[in-house]
Amino acid sequence: MLSLMTPAIANTKRNLSAALGICVLLILSNMINGCGFHLRGASNLSTSLSELALSTDAEQDLTVLRLRQQLKRAGVSVADGFSTTLHLSNIQTKKHTVAYDSRGKTARFELIKSIDIRVTGQSERTLLPKTTISTRQSYSYVDTDTLGKDEEQSLLEQEMSTSLALSIIRRLALMDQTKSTNQ
Repeated sequence: MLSLMTPAIANTKRNLSAALGICVLLILSNMINGCGFHLRGASNLSTSLSELALSTDAEQDLTVLRLRQQLKRAGVSVADGFSTTLHLSNIQTKKHTVAYDSRGKTARFELIKSIDIRVTGQSERTLLPKTTISTRQSYSYVDTDTLGKDEEQSLLEQEMSTSLALSIIRRLALMDQTKSTNQ
């Protein structure tokens, strides 16, 4: 049987197919944007929280470093001497067994990372009382792959630090929004 499709027709079909795919992609992305969906990231904080002092005893903790990055992305200047202070304390990472295998050895761990936050204004007036924010992740453990599991735990701790930083930003945005509506 002879094919009636010439190279020019085949090329045109491919171009039309690609153009149709691009159109569908554009339509879908516009629909997603239109409904208000956006990727999770740093919230925009209003001008009342554009300057913030940060008080912590764990300056080099990954959560504190990630929080500084997220505050910068949200347009917040962080320096000593500002009237509003975010106090970070009791930063903890705990690891415990949540499942055992048939031999009684650990099969699954859970990591819990938590931090206490408190916000004060001028004259140490409490704007946000002490609040504990935490995140949890679990992972399977095989004792024959210790190096890989150590790396997995390290990556999970990094993700958890970022998650805590974003949670703090969202909490500050909520506090700021509540403060704005009450005025």
